[in-house]
Order: sequence, then C-alpha cells, then structure tokens
Amino acid sequence: MANYDPIKRILSGKRMPQIYEKFASVGQVVLHVLHKNPQKIFQVNDDDGIELTGSQIANMMINIARNMYKTGLRSGDVAGLCASNTTYIAPVILACLLLRLPINPIDKFFDVNQIVNTFGKTKPKIVFCDHDNVGNVMVALETMRSDAFIVTLTSRIGRLINIYDLFVECRMENEGFIYELPTTIIPAYIVSTSGSTGNSKLTLVSHQQQLQLYVWVEDHHDNRFGFNPTSMFWLSGIIGVVHRTLNAQKRLVTSKPFTADLFFDLAEKYKINEASLYTPLLKLLIESPRFENANFRNFDLLVTGGVAVPETFRKIFQKKLINGKLVIAYGISETGGITTTSIGRSTNSTSIGVPLPNIEIKIQLDDGTTGFVGEIGEILVRHSIKSLGYFNNNPPAKFDDDGWLHSGDMGFIDDIYELNIVGQRTQAIRNIYNEVYPFEIESRVDTIHGVKRVVLVGLPDPIEMEIPTLLVVKNADSNINEATILEALSDLPHFQQPRGGIFFIDEMPLTRIGKIKRDEAKELAAKLKLERHSLAN
Repeated sequence: MANYDPIKRILSGKRMPQIYEKFASVGQVVLHVLHKNPQKIFQVNDDDGIELTGSQIANMMINIARNMYKTGLRSGDVAGLCASNTTYIAPVILACLLLRLPINPIDKFFDVNQIVNTFGKTKPKIVFCDHDNVGNVMVALETMRSDAFIVTLTSRIGRLINIYDLFVECRMENEGFIYELPTTIIPAYIVSTSGSTGNSKLTLVSHQQQLQLYVWVEDHHDNRFGFNPTSMFWLSGIIGVVHRTLNAQKRLVTSKPFTADLFFDLAEKYKINEASLYTPLLKLLIESPRFENANFRNFDLLVTGGVAVPETFRKIFQKKLINGKLVIAYGISETGGITTTSIGRSTNSTSIGVPLPNIEIKIQLDDGTTGFVGEIGEILVRHSIKSLGYFNNNPPAKFDDDGWLHSGDMGFIDDIYELNIVGQRTQAIRNIYNEVYPFEIESRVDTIHGVKRVVLVGLPDPIEMEIPTLLVVKNADSNINEATILEALSDLPHFQQPRGGIFFIDEMPLTRIGKIKRDEAKELAAKLKLERHSLAN
C-alpha cells in the first residue's frame, strides 16, 4: 500500500528492508535459483523448439563466465550486446552478470555509425551478436580500432568465436571470481534512454537496484509462463530475462517480429498466462480481426507501459482479462526500472498507479514548491538506493541535493493518491491560454479505428505562442479523414483543438525502439504547414 503525507505532499511506497547490500551480484543470486530448480524448464524457444532447464542454463552461464575469464576479461570490462531474442541470449546475459561485466545492449539493426556512436563511448571488450549483423559489428570495431572479441549467438561465421565454443567445459582451480566482492560498485547494465526528445543518454543500472526490484515487485509465482517480445535494447527486455529467472518462471522466446497473429498463435499454442507488451502493441491486438474471439482466460497478468495507456484500451483489456488483471508500469532507467504500478483502481486515463516499496514521489511546480493533490508539475522521484547516474557522468545526473531525480515527466497526484502522467516537460505546448499536454489529444485520436500512429506538436503562432498541430499515420485500408478526427475531439476546449492543422503522413519519425522523435515530427509539421499555406496562396 502507498502512503500520502499531506504535510510534505509526498507519495510513498511501503517501507521494506534492503536485503541485498551494494556489492551484491545478480549473477550469484540467479545461480542459486537455478541450482535450486535443476529440472524445471525456464525457457522455451518457439523458433527452434529448444527447451532449457535450470541445470542447463546454470552450466552454460558458468562455462561462459569461465571461458570469458580465461581470455582475460575481468570484472568491470564492458560486454556489448547486439543480438535478437534467441535461445542463448539468456545464458550470455546471466554469465556477464556473474562475472560482473556491465552489459551494454544496442539494437541489432543499428548501422555501423550507430554502433560506433555507442560502443565508441563504452568500449566493450567482448561483443555478442547474430550471424546476420556481424558484418556491421566487425566494421564498427575496426573503425574504432577495437580488438574486442566477437561472439556469434546464432550460426557460426568463419573463424569467429561462436557461442558453442564458450559452452566447452572449463575447469578452474580458483573459482573466486564468482564470489569475491569488488572494491568499487560495478553497474549491471549500461542502457540507452529512449531518445524521443533528443540525444539518448547511457544510464548506469546497479546490481543492487535489480535485486531489490526483484524483492519489491513481489511477483514470486513460479507457475508463470510469460512472453515478452521486447528487444534487449530496452531495459525492460533485459529485466524480463533476469527477473523471470530470479522468480523461477518459464519464459517463451522468439526472434520473429511482433504481430497480432503471432501473439494469438503463441498464446493459444503454449497457454501462456502472462505477457509484457509495449502499449502500441495493444492497439495492434485490438485492431486484429481475431481480437473479438480471442481467449484471454489463461492470463493472470498483462503488463503494459512505455507510453501512456488510453482509457479505452484499459477498459477493453480489463473486460477481456476475465481471470487476470491489467498492470500499467511506469519505469525510469535511472531508478533501475519499474517505479510505479497500477492495477486499475483509478478511473483516470492518466493514472500510472502507486510507487513501489522504498520509492517516494512528489510534484514540483514551476516556482520550485511542492504541488498539492491535483496540481500539475514535474514528477520527482527519490529511491532508497542511490543511482549510479550516467556513463562517464555525461550528462551530469539530474538529482538535487536531497536525492530527488528530476524525471522531466509532467503529472499530478490524484484524490485517491495515485500518480498520473500527462506528458514530458519538453512536450508541453506553450499556448497563451494554457499549457497543452499531448497525451489527452493523442490518446483520443489513437483510439480511432484506422489510426496507426499519432503525435501532437506545437507550432509557432504570433498571437498564441504555440498552437496544437496533429500528424497522423493511418492504416493502408483506412478511410478516416480530418472530419473524423475533429469529431473525436469536438468536446475539448478551444486551446486544445488542433488549430495548426491535421496532416496525414506515410511514416512517423521513430527512434530504433519505436518511440516518436518529437523534434523531427515538429520540423515535419512546420514544413507541411508551410507547403499547405503556399498552395492556398
């Protein structure tokens, strides 16, 4: 249960002891769980049919760690990850955590320049990739003049190391590298932020943050069989691997691109009872012809997040989940992942729930004071475990002297003491009448059948400062038009109407992880408005 202090105006998760100290290792705890469950199936791969038991994963991660140690890799050396969700990615991740190699994941579809942009900063000593992107990885490392080891996780390529080479049993007289404590805190992951509002940052996530998250989430149901299609580029993708293993839960994997048909096929074939889906994927399910008759009776839990969840989507899935619940998670990389979770108490479409244990939240207004219930301001978060900040402290951490993280997200605490998010500070449209946050408008348009993606930006206006302007991508077979959208927004006040125009475009500018690049969208909207004005004259 959360607690709200009306004097300090702080919303807090329940207080719980920190079981793991700052030098704890996720890898050691995972190994303990695997050894306790040697015969249990932890992973099923739909692509190749391979199932992995606790004993098999434990042996793989130990041998991978030993072989990496023999090559000279040591605690603190960075491991690059540029691979899809295949059979052996989990043992690799867990082995790196055991050896305390900070994992720096990037998208497997990055081109050479994008690889150099990230790995040129983190300088990995070993890089795990797939056979079909090893060419880009090799050129990138040559460009960087790096002698990092390359390991392919799928097919063998020439004389390069293949993952099977690291499975070779390797006995060592001294296994102390597994258990000795480091003298400094070494991150578990170095992960990129979304980059939706500018250049992404490399956030350091600690072992202690991950272990305490495992304790605090209280999801210790070992009968769960879950599916998470998220790329390992996302922190939520890696957390899905690690935390499902920590909880002795079975995991379904596939490297196939996500589609509604794929989801329904897998759900029916494997009778999965839990899934974690990025919010835009819910829309794909809803718009599928199979959705109406889809059976969600097996589901205990459907977790979503990444972007705000429209109220319509919430109601649809809460109705579908006859025996389960929809959980909306709000995560911040700097605090190690999940920060709040909602289980549907609030009727507000903007609610993202209550803080996890040992997390505090308050709302800071523009004048620096703390907001009361219902007042919109910047969401500040304080965690009992100190964040490691950003790689090479670039940029400097966004924490104040009292340990509060300035999230950049705007929101409010409602009258039942749940946190609500309305958008990012940088997304706010500065209108002379009032600030306009894109979420309410975008969520309405997003629920119109036939709309694929939508973004609201503010364009300069000589009188009103900025006016709302919509960019919409519609499905190929859709016949929606401007009138359809205006009808859906007809009850909104004047200052929230898209008076800068509604523009239908073929493609939305997106980051590699699927979030809208709002700066580029704003530039595109300005260009389209200028072209429309020129044609009119």
